[in-house]
Amino acid sequence: MAKRIVIGGIDINVPWRRLDQAGPALEFVPKQVAVPLAQGSGKPAEAVVEVGQEVKLGQLIGEAKEKSASRAHASVSGKVERIGETPTADGENKTCVWIRNDFKNTPADPIERNEDEDGAPSERIIDVVKKAGIIGMGGAMFPSGTKLKVERGTIDWCLVNGAECEPLVESDSVLMVTETERVIRGAALIRQATGARQVAFCIEEDKTVALDALAKAIGATPDVTVIRLPHHYPMGGEKQLILYATGREVPEGCLPSDVGVVVFNVGTATAIADAVDYGKALTSRLCTVAGDVMRPDILRIPIGSLAEEVLAFCGGASSTYGKVIMGGPMMGKSLGRLDVPLHKGANSLVVISRNADFATLPEQPCIRCDRCSQVCPMRLMPQLIDRAQRRDDLTACKRLKATSCINCGCCTYVCPSRIPLARNITAASSTVKKMKESGDDGK
Repeated sequence: MAKRIVIGGIDINVPWRRLDQAGPALEFVPKQVAVPLAQGSGKPAEAVVEVGQEVKLGQLIGEAKEKSASRAHASVSGKVERIGETPTADGENKTCVWIRNDFKNTPADPIERNEDEDGAPSERIIDVVKKAGIIGMGGAMFPSGTKLKVERGTIDWCLVNGAECEPLVESDSVLMVTETERVIRGAALIRQATGARQVAFCIEEDKTVALDALAKAIGATPDVTVIRLPHHYPMGGEKQLILYATGREVPEGCLPSDVGVVVFNVGTATAIADAVDYGKALTSRLCTVAGDVMRPDILRIPIGSLAEEVLAFCGGASSTYGKVIMGGPMMGKSLGRLDVPLHKGANSLVVISRNADFATLPEQPCIRCDRCSQVCPMRLMPQLIDRAQRRDDLTACKRLKATSCINCGCCTYVCPSRIPLARNITAASSTVKKMKESGDDGK
């Protein structure tokens, strides 16, 4: 049975799975997949297969030609039916490789493996991670091989992010309980690759089963610890996590590595362990299906599974579809259509019924209550950035530091006038970044 909770006045289903009785996630087996050649903000990979070609599970289908690109691999075995433009979650048409599943799961040859008893040297770890197509699975989707390449001797902390602070999402929690040793092994490999002096698993205090599982498995391992985070959104944000766990603040325009820290999601750590130890490419991930759906649960889905097929597997919506969000309800992206593929960062699908979709209510004028500024974790002034964005004042957006927004959604959530502050600030941030890249100073 699913349990029901109330968030923001909305009565919704959450996954029935009890973590103290957690077993392996249910395997979702799609009829077909559409594997995107572009994952995250990087350049798309280039297809290295042809229509009609038979491919194996884990076979390379997209080669990363650009530095910011990530490799793509077949997430099922079968025949390539089409390579072409496909609607995706971000509303754009992007090239995907469509594969018809033959349900045989014929494995491809493993990628280069770690045969060294003491673990692979740092450069070899990084090389395997790149070949496996691993990117950040907590949402940022930045190529992990690039992120691992830091100057030796400069990293004090490797933080493994298991906060999972978004409401409803439990994918990382189940992963930490059911694959504890793989999470720890991945963290050890990250530490070896970066030369980090200490490792900390950062988990919110309400995830007691995951905390206990990791603490027991770690034992008295030197320089490895578990940090209990307060159950407070958005504690899983990279900068917020670093500040709480280490007391270090990442300055504007800087990276965590600039203050001696690297942060990796627990799912990313597990994928790194699978790549180095077993030669497995990143072809699947855990995904929470929650909200107004008949059978909420946590599934293991092949990358490129279509959202509509995943929802159908869980019984479909329990009432009329209002909105389907890929990702958490706060920071996720609302899907304009359901026939879109799930990418490597898709940790959840949240269904909100039409009757509970407050976003359909009309926007009202700002009443200057200042609630948005009070809840902003980056200490910005959302109402002023929103006003500047509406009048296309990019100089003001830049001065108000719109690019520091982490799109947590807190401002929109608390706004009594239902102003889409987060959406408008994200648009302002994107424009300012493009302006900076083009060499325009914004004056």
